[in-house]
Amino acid sequence: MTAKEHNKLLSIFMMAHGGLQIFGVIIMVLLYGGIGTAMIANARRDEEQMIGSILIGVMLVVAFISLFSRQNFQSRLQPPMCNLSNY
Repeated sequence: MTAKEHNKLLSIFMMAHGGLQIFGVIIMVLLYGGIGTAMIANARRDEEQMIGSILIGVMLVVAFISLFSRQNFQSRLQPPMCNLSNY
């Protein structure tokens, strides 16, 4: 396997890993948002509404952090300059 083929495979695997991370974050945001919304909609006491609000707050924080950390990470994500011709 040449260095070029190796770098192509690494880039494919990194894209797949990033896609799986995004999928996991989307599932987590939907789960926390759905549970929080259901708790607020069906709450009979103030404590139950507070817990639902906390879950929705967690969902918003996770979405915010993942959105901006991915943009910042992609600007720093450059393929490493590997010179494997010496090996």
